[in-house]
This record gives sequence, structure tokens and C-alpha cells, in this order.
Amino acid sequence: MKKKANLGCGPVDFGKDWYHVDIIPYEHVDHDDMGNLPWTDLELIYSSHALAYYDRTEGAKVLAHWYDCLAKGGVVQISVPDFQKLVYYYQQNKPLERILGPLYGKIECENGYIYEKCVYDEASLCAVLHAVGFRKISEFDHSGADYLHIDDCSHAPISLNLQAIK
Repeated sequence: MKKKANLGCGPVDFGKDWYHVDIIPYEHVDHDDMGNLPWTDLELIYSSHALAYYDRTEGAKVLAHWYDCLAKGGVVQISVPDFQKLVYYYQQNKPLERILGPLYGKIECENGYIYEKCVYDEASLCAVLHAVGFRKISEFDHSGADYLHIDDCSHAPISLNLQAIK
């Protein structure tokens, strides 16, 4: 039985040991709604730059659902655009166009486009993780797991990468 889920996986396939969730029906996708997962007792939930497609209220509910889907001691790893880093890059005279993608996102789906609705900094993401019950929140390191070598948005210099334990 699979015990790991890649939520908002896009075209990235982590392999047969993973559930893959995305709104776009790629061949490897098992489910299309990361806010309503059908699995429980997961050991790991990984999500790179997908949580921001929910507003703050929806995002808290989604994180609470992920918490419920994890086994005791399970880990969530979340990567989101870091608002503090985006502001820093903008203040360094980077063109606005360089931060619009990470700030607003844009994915073409069957029914048009969806855009990111929310942005986080470390304090705000930690606060919502704590509010839904997560503990031991820390940054995650890309060198620590075999799946993190895949170059997804979590590798971008504007990313905030946090993990937490149920």
C-alpha cells in the first residue's frame, strides 16, 4: 500500500510508491482534489507550490484535512512562494515580471485558468500549521530525500520550504 502523496504534482511523477494528485489528468495522476484526499495513514505528504491556489481560509481547511490524512508521526513538506523573498527581489530592482509568476501563478485547465489566491511568509505558514495541530516545524533540506532531487518549484530561490510533524 502506498504511504506517500505528491499533491499538486503536475507533470512530475515520483514513482509507483507515491499517490499523485493534480487537477490536470496526467497519466500518473491518481486523484484530482488535494483538498479531499481519499487516503489515510499516510507517512508523507509533499506539496510544491500548490497550497497557494487556495485562499487563506480554504488553505487552513486543506491543511487540516492533510493533517487528518497523515498517520501519527507523519510528515508534511510544503513549498510555497515566500512573500518576504519576493519583496526582497523586487526591492533589488528586479523587474516586476520576474515575481509575477510566483506571486499569482497561472495554470491552464480544461475549464480555463486557475490562479494562486494566497501568499505566505514563514511566520504566517507556521501559524496556520500550528493552528491545525502540526508540531516540530522546520525547513526541509533538498539533500535529505531521494525524491527531492527532482527539480520542481521547491528548488527556486523564492521558495519557502517547511516540514511539520503530526
